[in-house]
Amino acid sequence: MEIVPQLRRLGLTVAAAESCTAGYLSSLLTRTSGSSRVFLGGWIVYTPAAKRILCGLPEEEVRRVHGVSAPLAGRLAEGIRHTLHSDIGIAVVGFAGPDAPRPGDVGTGYIGLSTARRLRTEKFFITGNRNRVRVYAARRALSLLDDELRAIRQGQK
Repeated sequence: MEIVPQLRRLGLTVAAAESCTAGYLSSLLTRTSGSSRVFLGGWIVYTPAAKRILCGLPEEEVRRVHGVSAPLAGRLAEGIRHTLHSDIGIAVVGFAGPDAPRPGDVGTGYIGLSTARRLRTEKFFITGNRNRVRVYAARRALSLLDDELRAIRQGQK
């Protein structure tokens, strides 16, 4: 996936809000030369307070879902897009492990992607250790972003 060249060709920018990936998604987005023209920045929103401040949700709602849900991923994607004035906002939340509220939650997460046209969320689940979950989540987010950029290109024809 050549995300940065696609963003440059389309004249679009992206920003990221990350929880379980802890900056890995932003790292993948910025390892390509010229990324500073399209990547406006990212926030690591590990705590409920950070998630609440970014997406404007009531504290009770963030705590109720333990900071991991499809609606929260969507709100974070919208929040980072609006806050940094980017064309696309992408967010990843999940339980990388080894701890989670319920035993089966480790490896479960959500990706949110926000554009002016629409908001998408996707659930993912993967087994494995903390690093495997983080790497998978970041790569899956890039794949979702790649799909969105393809849809945008097709809509411009």
